[in-house]
Amino acid sequence: MDKLTSTAWSNFEDASNKRHSHSNFETIEAITVNDIANFIDASNNKHTHSNKSVLDGITSTKVTKWDNYQTAISTLNGDFSDLNERVMTAETNISNVSTRLSDLSTYTENVSTRLKTLNTTVSNHTTNINTINTRITNLSTKISNVSSNLADSNASIGQLWLDVSQLKADVD
Repeated sequence: MDKLTSTAWSNFEDASNKRHSHSNFETIEAITVNDIANFIDASNNKHTHSNKSVLDGITSTKVTKWDNYQTAISTLNGDFSDLNERVMTAETNISNVSTRLSDLSTYTENVSTRLKTLNTTVSNHTTNINTINTRITNLSTKISNVSSNLADSNASIGQLWLDVSQLKADVD
């Protein structure tokens, strides 16, 4: 010890005091014996499963099959999606045809109604033409009678005038 200087001795004491120190000393001091037992138990059981027998039954062959099933399901989903789009298109087309048939039915009803109206109008005109022809025949007969009865010409001419006026009013 004669050879140690006071600086060397001071460094030695400092190293001795620090030989086992921790910055989290308070945390370490709080760990109990029960905590240590729990740590040991957790370490011993660090990777256990309640369904261990099921997990042990999983093989690479099964995983490959599952992957193949997933691929097949994905393919089917794509096929069903395309089929669904086709069904939706068909439903739209059917709806459009139904609308057009309904429109055609309405147009047919309108044409039928107009034809009935036209038929009634033609029938009315035919009746009017027949009435006018009858009046013309009657008027012609009256004119013939007036010619043969010159004595009654004034009365016949007056009557003829009324008939012509009536005929003109009917025609207008």
